[in-house]
Amino acid sequence: MSRRLIAAFLAVVLSAAGAAAAAATHSEGGPPYQAENARLARATPSYPRARLLVDEPIWGEAGSSAFEAVQRIYRLGRPTTQKRILAFYKRRLGRSWRPKGKACLVAGRRAVVAFLYVRRRRLGVVIDSRGATYCGEHVANIAQLLQLGYPD
Repeated sequence: MSRRLIAAFLAVVLSAAGAAAAAATHSEGGPPYQAENARLARATPSYPRARLLVDEPIWGEAGSSAFEAVQRIYRLGRPTTQKRILAFYKRRLGRSWRPKGKACLVAGRRAVVAFLYVRRRRLGVVIDSRGATYCGEHVANIAQLLQLGYPD
C-alpha cells in the first residue's frame, strides 16, 4: 500500500473512533441544539453553481467542548477563491455576521465555516449554532477531510 493510502486509512479509522467516542457526548446538546442547527442550516444558502455532495449531521469534541453541527460538501462548478466564498456567505447571511479568520463567519455564538479546497474544487461548509468559540477546530477538521479525499 502507498503511504498516502495508509495515511488516509488511518485518518478514517481514527476519525471513526473519535466519532464513536463522541457519540457518548452527542446527546449533551440534545434536541434544542439540534433544532438550532437545523434552523441555521435552513438559513445557510447553497453556493451558486455548486453541486451538493454531502449534507450530514456531525458531532465530536473541539478542545474540551462537545459540539454538534451540520456538514455540507459541494463540488464547485467553476474555480473561485476563498475570499469570494466568504464574501458570498457574509452577504447572504446578513449584517450581523462577522469574519473570524479566513474561513469562518460568526454572529453571537453561531458559526458558519466555508473552506475552499482549490485542488479538488471542493467547498466544505460547517454550520454550528454554538460554534463561534471553536471556528478554528471546525476549519481544521473540514480541511483535513477534504485533503484526504472525502467524500469520493
